[in-house]
Amino acid sequence: MAGHQSSETAPNLLVNCIWSSISGDKVGNGTKSWTNLFGSGCSQSLVFHSPVEVSGRKIAKPPREVIERGKNQWQNCLIGWFVGSTPDFKQVTSTVNMLWENTVRVSTRGQLYIFKFSDGETLNWVLESGPWHVGHIPLILQRWCTELSVGKADFRKIPVWVILRNIPMHLYDCTGISYIASVVGKPLYMDKGTAQQTHLDFAKVCVEIDFEDEIPAEIMLDCGDDFVVGISVSIPWVPEKCSKCRVFGHNCLRQQQSSLQRDMQQRLQASGSVLQPTQNMMDQQNQLYRNQRGLAEASSMPLYSTAQAGQANGGDWQEEIYQRIKSLKDFYLQDLNEMYQKIATKLQQHDSLPQHPRSEQLEKLILFKVMLERLIAMLQVPKSEIYPGLKEKLPSYEKQIVQFLNTNRPRRQQGQLPPHHMPSVQPQQ
Repeated sequence: MAGHQSSETAPNLLVNCIWSSISGDKVGNGTKSWTNLFGSGCSQSLVFHSPVEVSGRKIAKPPREVIERGKNQWQNCLIGWFVGSTPDFKQVTSTVNMLWENTVRVSTRGQLYIFKFSDGETLNWVLESGPWHVGHIPLILQRWCTELSVGKADFRKIPVWVILRNIPMHLYDCTGISYIASVVGKPLYMDKGTAQQTHLDFAKVCVEIDFEDEIPAEIMLDCGDDFVVGISVSIPWVPEKCSKCRVFGHNCLRQQQSSLQRDMQQRLQASGSVLQPTQNMMDQQNQLYRNQRGLAEASSMPLYSTAQAGQANGGDWQEEIYQRIKSLKDFYLQDLNEMYQKIATKLQQHDSLPQHPRSEQLEKLILFKVMLERLIAMLQVPKSEIYPGLKEKLPSYEKQIVQFLNTNRPRRQQGQLPPHHMPSVQPQQ
């Protein structure tokens, strides 16, 4: 019969036709198998394993050694996700390879980015040297764990860095700090300096917090024998919350208010009415103007004013702002001072030359020096000279610090680990 003229079965003929169209091989005697078609080598080959039957239903149940071997493949991985809008894959890949010196392989699964490193030292350096941003969008990083394997970010829970002060020395260890940090949330890990006990005045711990969690300002630590110690808690950055969606990362109410404000502004402008700007709008316009004039001119404006401070005498608001600045100071001041000294030294060397040629690079150094002076002054502002308006400006100042450190962060030498004091938080919202 005509249908039996070829010795090949229809499926094999189809496979060979596909292979021929891909590789250019002639369709012949059917020697190309499924393994040939999709690649060769045991790394791409699969093996049949008998399923396990439970209650009349077949299930897959790999042995423990298979599961542990699979976990080991992802030990040197960080899981990341973005707060707010997510940059495209190409932008993320190019940015992290630039910042991390091409030491990472990037892949995605669902809403998560997986960053795989060749060694644990580099992973630790990246984890402790943050915060990191891609296109000004904060990137939250966390060590890989099996709970994150499904590829879906749970924005009801996020990891944040917490500063714990006044811990008794006999409880400044992994177990003692775990008990204390558990009052805030689920402890994940410590930074290197805390683990090595190199700065005993505070502990820096990464803790997973839930949307419903109330972060205490102080933790009462019962040390026994009627000895109770107050442990101060500070979290320099937590992303904004949405009470409607009950997640971190955005605020529907604020976005609706901003949209209504824009609509009202457009209607008034269209009708020819004159809108008296609110103080908030004036601040935004002034900030835009300063940005357009450049950071150098913005730095000439006073950072704080004793006259403004006199408008509100004492009170909890001043202590709150002071503690937030103190937390930022712990994270950033040492890095900023080191960078300032390097730039000042370069400028002094230039001034010592017989001739002082001006260049674009020199102008940038001068601008960086002015910016650093302003940021360092903000971190060292006396409590008595703090005024209420500084609270709203702190996110802007920290954003400048983060961008400055990310842009000018010194290159890590091979095998070099970061110092424990490097920042690991992201901007206050």
